[in-house]
Amino acid sequence: MARSVLLRLASSVLAIPTMLLMALPVPARDEARPAPANETPTQLINRVLANAWKDNKVTPPKRTTDAEFARKLYADLLGRAPTADEIAALEKEKADDKREKLISRLLGDKAWAEHWAAIGTTALLPSDYNPVYKTQFQKWLAGRFAAGTSYAEIVKAMVSATGKTTENGAVHFILANIGTAIPEDKRGDAGQFDMAPVTSQTGRVFLGQGFQCLACHAHPFTAELRQRDFWGVNAFFRQAERVGDPAVANVLELKDNPKLNTDGIVRFNRRTGFMDATGLNFLNGRGPHGEDERPRRAMLADFIVRHKTFAPVAVNRTWTTLLGRGMLENAGMDELCDFNEPLYPELLTGLAIAFQEQGYDQKKLIGWICNSDVYQLNATTAVEDDKNFFQVKTPQIVGFKNAIESCAPGAKLGVVPGK
Repeated sequence: MARSVLLRLASSVLAIPTMLLMALPVPARDEARPAPANETPTQLINRVLANAWKDNKVTPPKRTTDAEFARKLYADLLGRAPTADEIAALEKEKADDKREKLISRLLGDKAWAEHWAAIGTTALLPSDYNPVYKTQFQKWLAGRFAAGTSYAEIVKAMVSATGKTTENGAVHFILANIGTAIPEDKRGDAGQFDMAPVTSQTGRVFLGQGFQCLACHAHPFTAELRQRDFWGVNAFFRQAERVGDPAVANVLELKDNPKLNTDGIVRFNRRTGFMDATGLNFLNGRGPHGEDERPRRAMLADFIVRHKTFAPVAVNRTWTTLLGRGMLENAGMDELCDFNEPLYPELLTGLAIAFQEQGYDQKKLIGWICNSDVYQLNATTAVEDDKNFFQVKTPQIVGFKNAIESCAPGAKLGVVPGK
């Protein structure tokens, strides 16, 4: 993933990596087994991967010690190393479910919301975006995480956001990706901005679709994705209006202005040189429903969270953050499509269904993964020259370098994606 790849803490530096998935070969497609009744999501993870190891004669590494597990979990959930006392407390605990209790307790810590908001901010906003605005967005996102707001509601809030930057940090998802200004004399027809960056970001991050290709041409590998699909989604954004200039104003405002792009038509150039046009169209030809008079972005937000790839893409991004490698065949891409299918379809589909049924509860999703056997196993090394094995680039540690190198208890960590 480009700039917006979900971040992964450099576990190898902490001496507590979980990269077992790097050594799992691509399974045969016909090896699915019947699922037991009343299987929990964590049991689903354990069963599917245990079968994969057995089928491919992979010997998984040993389970982490309590100290290794604590270092890994604190880094992943809170963005810091555990203190010596926190490690000792886990080691002394005798209960069989002590790790499960620790996972639950850390997910109730406000530092979890702050750390994952930092990860989300880096994923959703450009790296060169105004630091003050980034802070406003991150604070808003941390508040939503801390309040237990569902992932679907968070996404809808960002896509349909209105208000001032000092009052609603969610507006920065649109404002940070607003695109090129359109000449004033053409805004009644075309809108204030071309909104191309936010269209690409929306398709890729929330739907796992290669929208960045569609702005200029049909998707090279997915026949059902056409150039018209990009600009049809783009049309939903064209009535967004920014009040204020970020070059001179500290406070901006985002509105929906029905006087912009009044006919809902967006014109675009074909690669042949001919001009084409489309109206409001969310993939598969879906547009506004009859008498729905809501702002266009509110309608778009509903289309997004109801799309078939919305939940699987969210699961894959969370999985990638915690395990260092995604669940799709091509780990370097975040597109969920015909040429980049899930390595374990039963696993991704099952987790996506459970995530949706549980109200898109991010804490539950994280808990399912952290409680799994694969998360709690020790490190292994990928076979680099075998195309059937996972390979992961290690993120780069930044900040608090000396504390990290010495694994100082309580050290705070930061990461940027590996190049």
